[in-house]
Amino acid sequence: METTVVMPIEPKEQAKPVTPPAAATPAPSDATFVRKLDHPYFELRTPDAQTNSYLEGNARKMLTADQEKLHVFLADARLVMDQNTTPRKRSVHYKLDPEIYKNVRQMDALPPSEFAAFEEAAKDFYDKAAPDRKDVHPYETFLRLNFRLPDPEKEPDAYLVYGEAFERRLLILWGCEKEKDSSLPLAKHPVIRLRKPDASVLDKLRAKVITWAQMQKDVLLLLAKTREPLLRFLAQPVHDEKGEFKGVKIGEVALSADKLRPLRYLLPPEMKAFYKACQDFYARAATATSPYEKELRTNFQLPDPDKMPEAFRVHGPMNKPRLVILCDGSARREQTLWLTPAPEQNIPPMPPITPEEELLGKKPVPPLTLTDKLQRRTIPFAKIFTVAGTIIALPFVMAFMVWLALDKSPPRPLREIVPGNDATSILVRFNKAIDPASVPMSKNFIPKSFVLMDSNGVPVT
Repeated sequence: METTVVMPIEPKEQAKPVTPPAAATPAPSDATFVRKLDHPYFELRTPDAQTNSYLEGNARKMLTADQEKLHVFLADARLVMDQNTTPRKRSVHYKLDPEIYKNVRQMDALPPSEFAAFEEAAKDFYDKAAPDRKDVHPYETFLRLNFRLPDPEKEPDAYLVYGEAFERRLLILWGCEKEKDSSLPLAKHPVIRLRKPDASVLDKLRAKVITWAQMQKDVLLLLAKTREPLLRFLAQPVHDEKGEFKGVKIGEVALSADKLRPLRYLLPPEMKAFYKACQDFYARAATATSPYEKELRTNFQLPDPDKMPEAFRVHGPMNKPRLVILCDGSARREQTLWLTPAPEQNIPPMPPITPEEELLGKKPVPPLTLTDKLQRRTIPFAKIFTVAGTIIALPFVMAFMVWLALDKSPPRPLREIVPGNDATSILVRFNKAIDPASVPMSKNFIPKSFVLMDSNGVPVT
């Protein structure tokens, strides 16, 4: 059950502005970002008789409360007054803790998960301003309805991201605007009236959501950091200034083009290593350090060997080929495959079945993955041993057949001699076929050296 924590707000007529502390301007090392008010920035104030600043008093308390989902996207902003000038000049200083906000830079794109989190925070912010919320003070409702953020198109430098090279967590420099009255509501909502359609911060940020193609590139940055087993199989092609293919870069290792050859087959050890690397890649989604890392892992795909055979190469000796998959960002989504089945992540997504098919006991057939297709190109050891045995035995078989063909020795009787049908005949087995016409019919022609093997009889006479 959702619990709403209500922040106490002083009534409008009792609210007192907070006097800025009479302190010296923070050193540049403490103030990472500074906005000088009135030149060229204007402070965002409430449109009421008191013209309170959102950087002071109850408005600040509301925005920075722990239970306010929006506060994680707002930089720590402080009003600072320069005591050494007349009239005293004011500025907004944003203090960013380097332990929390690492690798801060201007927003180039926004992960889908981060966009969804901001969308949820904006909805929660305005839900608390709904007319039926009797637990929210009317002045807090007034503050929520009039809160604005800088226009991402007019002030792109107010929207920052931080985190690892592949990571992007949103951080907004708020409380002032470069062009007066240019700030926008957070999002569309029944309690908000937009000046014109799509004139909200959320609408402008939607155009910055990271595409699937960019996510594929970010995975390579992720693998470069984690150094996990899959990195060994993925290569970035290297071209010269003329666009000619010169080789690949696999992690920190470079291979020239002459050391690569098209994929024809794999051996079981290499296939097993690739399969385990794919399983490990997907398994790490369960322990991802951020929502975007999980998105990267569950959306990463590699080229289909049937549609992009040129992306698959091998290197190394013929008896130990090592797989290389070229990743240059040119593959379209319809040309790629999921790496390997990972049911716990619903990979690959199962095609839907109709209720009638379910009643008939039909089950959806999962689409083929990359490991399924590469397994077809893997030569099993049983086949290898069979082929090797055939190759080794073939010369001996051929020699024996030649010997048989060239054998000119006369037939000779074997020692298997048995009595015939009468006392004057015997049965003799020869080592090869003989001409029946050459068999003597008279006992005088039978050699006396033949002895009946199953009796103690004397030689035939």
